[in-house]
Amino acid sequence: MFLLSQPSPLQSNVTLLCLSSTQSRKAVIKVRVVRIAFVSWFKVTLFFSTRHNNDKTFLIWINEEDHTRVISMEKGGNMKRVFERFCRGLKEVERLIKERGWEFMWNERLGYVLTCPSNLGTGLRAGVHVKLPRLSKDPRFPKILENLRLQKRGTGGVDTAAVADVYDISNLDRMGRSEVELVQIVIDGVNYLVDCEKKLEKGQDIKVPPPLPQFGRK
Repeated sequence: MFLLSQPSPLQSNVTLLCLSSTQSRKAVIKVRVVRIAFVSWFKVTLFFSTRHNNDKTFLIWINEEDHTRVISMEKGGNMKRVFERFCRGLKEVERLIKERGWEFMWNERLGYVLTCPSNLGTGLRAGVHVKLPRLSKDPRFPKILENLRLQKRGTGGVDTAAVADVYDISNLDRMGRSEVELVQIVIDGVNYLVDCEKKLEKGQDIKVPPPLPQFGRK
């Protein structure tokens, strides 16, 4: 794979914060889980299977919506460590399937060709579970996400609602940027969301950031 021969030059980790209210002493912001997944289509089989390492921080799903879904995840905010594990593991997966004469379906213009068109390109989604009780109720929240090229969903997956103000925040785009750039967008964006949450907790105003450039638009 064009990416995996290089170590990931990510600039920072997601900020891990547990801000306690003086009255309730309950955490109001917490980056709970960081997760990176790559989906691909390389061979039709007729079963669903899951394989994982002993720590369950690296998993492979077979035939769960996509033919193959490779996942690296852990609790906490160390996105760089999750991404580096993801790169090592995915490179090994590719080596093993190539030994058997298979390969990921890839097109020079479109990138990786996947079951769901929304994943066309890199096939990569980097997600963070973060609690945002104040920001999520602010009317500017959708625009902030849009300008940061992020998307939100519930922690239960696609089309699920957030529970207890915990959202799965991930990269909106799959193409037009490298895998490293997409993960960095999530790191920078989630840190911005956490900073907004802190300001709202203190009664301070927040700003909608300028929009990041979109693929295919000048």
